[in-house]
Amino acid sequence: MKKLFLFLLLCCCSLAHAKPLPPPPLKTLTREQVMRLAERAQQNFASKMDDLCRVIAENPIVIDDTKILKLPIAARTEIPTIQVQLHSYSNNTASAGTLMVDGEESLFLAGHLANLIKGDPWAKYITPDGEKIVAPIEGLYITDEQGIDIAVAPVPEALKPYIKALSPDETLVEAGTPVTISGFAQEQPVSLRGEMVLFATPMRYLIRMSEPIMMGGTCGGTIQDSATDKLVGMQQQFSYYTPTTEWFAFLPDYAQQRIRNAHYAVPIQNVVATVRAARTGNPKLAAIEMKALGRPIALLYPNQHIESVSLLRDGFVKKSVHFNAFLDPQHLEELFAAELRKNDPERCTLRIIVVQRPSMTERGKQIFYDVDILTGKVKSFTR
Repeated sequence: MKKLFLFLLLCCCSLAHAKPLPPPPLKTLTREQVMRLAERAQQNFASKMDDLCRVIAENPIVIDDTKILKLPIAARTEIPTIQVQLHSYSNNTASAGTLMVDGEESLFLAGHLANLIKGDPWAKYITPDGEKIVAPIEGLYITDEQGIDIAVAPVPEALKPYIKALSPDETLVEAGTPVTISGFAQEQPVSLRGEMVLFATPMRYLIRMSEPIMMGGTCGGTIQDSATDKLVGMQQQFSYYTPTTEWFAFLPDYAQQRIRNAHYAVPIQNVVATVRAARTGNPKLAAIEMKALGRPIALLYPNQHIESVSLLRDGFVKKSVHFNAFLDPQHLEELFAAELRKNDPERCTLRIIVVQRPSMTERGKQIFYDVDILTGKVKSFTR
């Protein structure tokens, strides 16, 4: 026992006087290594941005200024949008646009932002001379953020002399249409020209994002046809992760090949319909029609969204797709084109599940629509 104690004591003394290991040699990065690391960091923008900033700060690189893509920042009078408050307790802002509907001006912004500011909404405009004009937003009408994602209100009287309402194009624009996106990023006016519509459905546009330079605050901004200047959409959000989402697999090949990042936008005809619904008190005017096999199924109201679409054979689910606004509610059978070719249509049913959110007067519910593939007949039931 005494020998064991002495052995442990000797080990402790040796560790106490042991020299620390030398620090690892500093890693020197070449220019090419830094650029590769920066490219990798940009591809995974959200999680790698800190690494990118650190590497660039620690490894200065001389870049040819003539090759830098400069963000075109237009004068305030050229930006057809205004700012709106995000929270009543902060000064964070987002974008809003104005359009002319049936001879009257209306204000519009993204529904998910309106849900944040509905307690104390106001709009802000800064004149070319730097004067700040602030006016409350009254009569805000908000749709479901998971579906149509629109909020509208009358333009505040104090802002009417400064803001020109745009004329809307109430037709769905085609893929390949060049557009201009305007709004406020970090409270600074921006105008991105030369972007292009890649894909269009009655609920969403997918727009090419040339560079990942859009910052917070642009949701609710205007999207105009670059050739006609007509208003074709409302900026909804942007994403750095488009190819990883489920709905991306349903896009045509050309769209998948030409995009890494994307702007998401709401077609302006939905904004126009929402304005008319708000003015008349008739939500049916803002509803979007669901179709399968070219036949109408039901109307999708602003307080509803499609949860999923499934193909059933003999009552059993063969395949189910979680519905996204980028999928077309008027061609639901296209989600299962391959499966429909392989299965007997007499034994198949298309099931659409619609979720209606709860309100002050009504409980939330699920509505099931079963479409007979052979006859097109629709049966519905609620849970």
